[in-house]
Amino acid sequence: MTIGTSKQGFGSGNKGFTADPLAFIGQVQANLSGYKEGFPVIRELVQNADDGRAERVLLAVAPGLPDAGHPLLEAPSLVLMNDGRFRDADREAIRRLGLGRKVLDEEAIGKFGLGLKSVFHFCEAFFFGASSVEDTGEQDYLDLLNPWTGMHHARLSAHYDAWNSLAEHHGELMLERLQKLAGDWQRWFFVWLPLRSQGHCPKDPKGNAMHIASVFAGDDESEIQRWWDELGTELSVVFPLLRHLREFRQVRLEGSASTPFEVARLELDPAARRSGFPGILKPRQMGVLQGTLHVSRGSAQNGNSARLPFGGCEQVLDHQEFRTLKDSPHWPQPAIMLMEDDDSVQSPDKNQPHGGAYLTVRQEAPGAGELRLRHTSFLPVGEPFATVPLAIDSQVDLLLHGYYFLPPDRSQVDFGQGGIPPQPVSNAEALKTTWNRLLWHEGVLPLIPQAVARFAQESAWPHAPLSELTGALRRQLDSRLAQVCRDHAWECRLGQGGNGDGAVVSAGQDPT
Repeated sequence: MTIGTSKQGFGSGNKGFTADPLAFIGQVQANLSGYKEGFPVIRELVQNADDGRAERVLLAVAPGLPDAGHPLLEAPSLVLMNDGRFRDADREAIRRLGLGRKVLDEEAIGKFGLGLKSVFHFCEAFFFGASSVEDTGEQDYLDLLNPWTGMHHARLSAHYDAWNSLAEHHGELMLERLQKLAGDWQRWFFVWLPLRSQGHCPKDPKGNAMHIASVFAGDDESEIQRWWDELGTELSVVFPLLRHLREFRQVRLEGSASTPFEVARLELDPAARRSGFPGILKPRQMGVLQGTLHVSRGSAQNGNSARLPFGGCEQVLDHQEFRTLKDSPHWPQPAIMLMEDDDSVQSPDKNQPHGGAYLTVRQEAPGAGELRLRHTSFLPVGEPFATVPLAIDSQVDLLLHGYYFLPPDRSQVDFGQGGIPPQPVSNAEALKTTWNRLLWHEGVLPLIPQAVARFAQESAWPHAPLSELTGALRRQLDSRLAQVCRDHAWECRLGQGGNGDGAVVSAGQDPT
């Protein structure tokens, strides 16, 4: 019997999956389920920029190009640019929405393209490109990622495939705008998100609108405005755990000439010390995070500025319990085969026993001080798990970081129900919660006293606000004090001239 030819034989033709854009779009929609638009999307893109070793990021809200003669270019847009490198492998990873070499890169925090998938909250397709492709020498590279390409329906296919008709003058219009935004940057990478409008979304044969998400910012600017004004404040919390980024600018393009108007700028002090993980920080070393972020809003003439100090510490644990978990047959091993030089490589999960704690001033707020406690895993996870008012003029975040296993929407850290030391694990889910719980207990909580000391040193606060902060932390962490103060304790003292002072006391040491 010849396969595929006999009546009793197997079917002829392709034996693999049939490519269908709707199947892929359904996967993206599932990834985005429960994942908020706005700031979470931007912070994922900022993390991606940091992985690309960018030092500067710019985010612009831009009007459409009315004479472009292309429905996506005529739409208002969000344009995010950075000065990081762009290689042929990055181009391929974008085409595969992140399933590229970044999965294997121990020094890349982002995993599996979640940040890139999140842009579909805002758009149905997006442009991307770079001033140059580092390893091929291509200049002014521009491209479009249209997930609707190849629809198996004539009318819908014609609608979406028309987006792929790009001519030289479209590229010239885009480059003119991009170069205006980039200014004196020597290199740049960009993603250009045409904001979704009803006109982008045809109806299926049953009359249902076709769209990846239901945020129509192209028709309603308030969809952007409701998170736009607070973006700088929220990003200020992220900066200490980024390794390369030193500047973030937020601009609007206004007027017929599309002149950039600066809304906000975040600049890290050159002397700041930030995370040395991964790559620099070694097991059993204590890393220091300490410095100041300068935030300005509005134009240089009419704006205002603030100095936001941060301080904390980090470590990579070298405990046998973590090695046992990593050697377990239940350690997550995604079934992703990557071809590199004709070799198949399976990528295990990259988690390391890395923990940290740091405090940062989120913003100055006279008469409206507060303390927020929240989990982070390089980026904030979910909402703060505690918020308390403070009788000071600053809003402060205590960020408790661990390289945790997280759900796709980053909504929470699951610590499970077990104790410490952990029991042997019997499946992958138990392994993940055991890892999270062990890291929280051994690698995060004991760092808090030293984190407070670093923050006190950098902020140079007077005694009264420092004492207020110390008291609030003491009350919020009361049920966990045994582990928080296992190795060190923190004392707030009255220094000379009424300034705040303090001491980190080792366990068992006389505090006097």
